[in-house]
Amino acid sequence: MTNSAQQQTQERHPISIRWLSIILGTVALVLSIACLVSINSVSINYRSYLQATNAYFSCQNAANDMANASDYLTSEVRIYVASQDSQHMEHYFQEVVENRRRDKAVAVLDEYLGNTAARDYLDQALIYSNELMEREEYAMRLVVEATGAPLPDIAETLGRVNLSEADAALSADEKVALAHSMVFDDTYQHYDDLIDQNVRQCKDALLDRMGDERDKESASLDKSLMSLQLFIVLIVIDFLVTLFSFTMLVLKPLYSFVHRIEQSEPLGDARSLELRYLSDTYNAMYEENRRTNEHLKRKSELDGLTNIYNRDVFDRLLEESDDKSVALVLADVDLFKEINDGYGHVMGDRVLQKVARQLERTFRQSDFACRIGGDEFAVLVMGVTSDMKPVIEEKVKTITAALSDTSDGLPAITLSIGVAFGPLDANHPNNMTLYTRADEALYQVKESGRNGCRFWHETA
Repeated sequence: MTNSAQQQTQERHPISIRWLSIILGTVALVLSIACLVSINSVSINYRSYLQATNAYFSCQNAANDMANASDYLTSEVRIYVASQDSQHMEHYFQEVVENRRRDKAVAVLDEYLGNTAARDYLDQALIYSNELMEREEYAMRLVVEATGAPLPDIAETLGRVNLSEADAALSADEKVALAHSMVFDDTYQHYDDLIDQNVRQCKDALLDRMGDERDKESASLDKSLMSLQLFIVLIVIDFLVTLFSFTMLVLKPLYSFVHRIEQSEPLGDARSLELRYLSDTYNAMYEENRRTNEHLKRKSELDGLTNIYNRDVFDRLLEESDDKSVALVLADVDLFKEINDGYGHVMGDRVLQKVARQLERTFRQSDFACRIGGDEFAVLVMGVTSDMKPVIEEKVKTITAALSDTSDGLPAITLSIGVAFGPLDANHPNNMTLYTRADEALYQVKESGRNGCRFWHETA
């Protein structure tokens, strides 16, 4: 690095990083405080909006409950008067005494009515409702007197209803007729309509007011959210500017310096020439290490005697080949013990090496010839299907012919070979592994006198 470059770096970095950090940090602090204030405002407005919304729906549900309770009482009293079925009288008083939907609805509405027109509508609806209930109880008392049915415990208030002397003197049929008239005539229907009208007007007036309050809170919430979104966007922009500045002015030079130190190189300008040199050096070392690792891996995968793949590689390849189009060729050297006993172990080793070389020569480079035991060999033939059986048979003939040649001073060699094709069929009734199928085929060859080849589907 030249003196001029060093001077430029010293002038640029301390001033730019320091002042940029102060400016961006101050902006971030101010925006963060503003964001916190906005969050608090959003929280307050949201709670207010939620309260207004809950109040709106509570009032709506209460008004509906009040109307439904009134309709239910009307329905039950009319059915009772018409049928004299005391079960409907019990339903009536269960609603009045136990369920108390009307009273609960009024309690809810009282929280929000205040001195408004909705209050007047509700009070008028209650007046009509109480008058109508007195009429309904009087009608039910007439029916009770006419039928002589006992009063249920829940309808004890009905026992305090006194009939007029004229009504008490009526006959049973007349009392029932009078009761029927009281709950079905125009007067009763007029009261019922007045109740519905006042409840509806109360509901409309109250919901209009509550809706206005909810809209007001919603507008305040939207305004707070927009402010919060603006501050968040500004914070993100400030963060990105800070990140970009820190990366370009700090991280990038430090990254170059650290890597040069790790490679025991002197520090220099963090630009093109040195970075290119670092890259070239690293790549050269990486390539050398890769070749070394490949060599060591190759040695660990090969059988020491035959220089073909060992049992560990075979097991791994076999596990990965169950669902692929492959052929597994298993081969045992026939009467190998007699060769060892008759010619010696050195000759036996040469026989194994000859078999391994012949397997490698006959099959393709993309196939995998392995020694999986003492005199046991296997070849995974890749990318073949069962319709390529003639190709495998031709290769077996080539191997057999080569091993029968004794011109190299080795005795004639024969193999017992079993072959199975993949991929496996999970629905096959005889669901065996690829190795088990090939081994079964090999077993059939040995049982038939050795020196042969058999495919698994012939034995299945």
